[in-house]
Amino acid sequence: MKTKASVFLNGTYPAEHHSFYINEYNEAKADSVIIAADGGLRFCLVNNLQPDFIIGDLDSIDRETINQFPQAELITVQSEGKTLTDGELALDWCAANRIIDVVLYGGIDTLFETDHLLGNIFMMFGLKDK
Repeated sequence: MKTKASVFLNGTYPAEHHSFYINEYNEAKADSVIIAADGGLRFCLVNNLQPDFIIGDLDSIDRETINQFPQAELITVQSEGKTLTDGELALDWCAANRIIDVVLYGGIDTLFETDHLLGNIFMMFGLKDK
């Protein structure tokens, strides 16, 4: 198992910066697990990036999109009673698999979805406890 992870969250990826994210993906895929956290899979689809895992309750993506990534392992968590965000689920999976070198992408929302932005900030504060 790899000891690093790159997690693509369901956040904002400005078009003018797509080359940055694609370069990060290309550099990371050799030694990192690539995770799409639910709607983060859309960024992978648009840019032809192959995640190793798709993690979440799958409320932000449709089955047709998921089916375009047959090589990715799907880890689903039911929405009912779910208290963690998809990003937190991805980080919990990393912690459970002893992956502590994690890079998050798409976590700072520039479309003014304040709840997502604050959730991601609080999620990062909680990392040190894991």
